Amino acid sequence: MLAYALRRLAGIVPALLVLATISFFVIRLSPGGPFDAQQGLAPEVKANLEAAYGLDRPLAVQYARYMQALLHGELGPSFKLRDTQVSELVARGLPVSALLGLAALAVGVSLGLAVGILAGLAPRGAFDHGATVFTAVAIALPSFVIAPLLALLFGVYLHWLPVAGWRPDPAHLALPVITLALPLAAAVARLTRNALIEAMRSEFVRTARAKGLPERTIVLRHALRPALLPVVSYLAPAIAAVLTGSLVVETLFSLPGTGRYLVEGALDRDYTLVMGMVLVYGAVTLAASLAADLIYAWLDPRVRHD
Repeated sequence: MLAYALRRLAGIVPALLVLATISFFVIRLSPGGPFDAQQGLAPEVKANLEAAYGLDRPLAVQYARYMQALLHGELGPSFKLRDTQVSELVARGLPVSALLGLAALAVGVSLGLAVGILAGLAPRGAFDHGATVFTAVAIALPSFVIAPLLALLFGVYLHWLPVAGWRPDPAHLALPVITLALPLAAAVARLTRNALIEAMRSEFVRTARAKGLPERTIVLRHALRPALLPVVSYLAPAIAAVLTGSLVVETLFSLPGTGRYLVEGALDRDYTLVMGMVLVYGAVTLAASLAADLIYAWLDPRVRHD
C-alpha cells in the first residue's frame, strides 16, 4: 500500500508543472493586459508599470522567471492589489473556501449515501421513486439557479438566513453549503442506489443469505463495501465540481474565498493572481484524486496489486 501511495504521490509534482505551464501561456496569450483597463493612464506610466512587473520581457523570459519563483514557493505579487502578494490572498481566502467545500462534501456525501442506501434496499418503492425525482431535479439545476432560489425563499421571504456576507457560523454557511451539496448528493445517491441494487443481487449475497446471516449483517459487511466503490471513484470529480461551483457560489453570496479572487483576477487580467488560484485548485484536485485512489485501493486490494 505504501509503494502504491508513493507512486501516485510522485505524479502530482509533474502534473502541477504541466498545469502551471499551460495556464501561464493561455492567460498571457489572451487579449488584453493587466493595465489596459485603466483609463487615462499615460503611455510612459504604463510602460514603467510593465517594466516593474517584468511584462516588457519576452514571453520565454517571463515564463522562466515565473517557474523559477514557483519552484522556490513564490507566487508573485498581485498586479491589481498593490503591495499584496498572491500567497497572502491565498492564505486569506483558502480557509473560507476549505470550510465551505468540506462542509458541502460532508453534507452532500452523507445525504447522498443515506438516500441511495434507502432507495437501493427497496427498489421501485415509493421512496425510490421520490429519490429518482430528487436526483433528476438536483442534477439538472445548476448552482447559479439554485443559489438565487434559496436566497429568495429563505432570505427574502422567510428571513431565516442571511443571503450575503461572511461569518464562520452555521447561519452564513447554510445557503452556500446547500447550493453546493445538492448536486453532489444527487449524484452520490444515484451511484449508491445502482451499485447497491447490483450488489444485493450478486452471488456472494445469496451465499450469505443461504448461511442464515441477518439482513443487517449482509448489507453492512457484504453488500455495502462493493457498493461504495463507484462513490469513491466519483470523489475526485465531485471535489472538482465543488471547487468549480464555489466560483459562482462565493461570488453570489459575497464570500471572501479563493473562488471570488479567481473571478476578480480573471476580470482584471491579474496574471499572477489567476495563476496562483489555478495552482491552488489544481493541487486540491490532485490531492483529492490521490485520496480517492488510496481509498479505492483499500476497498479493492486488486487495484494496488495491479
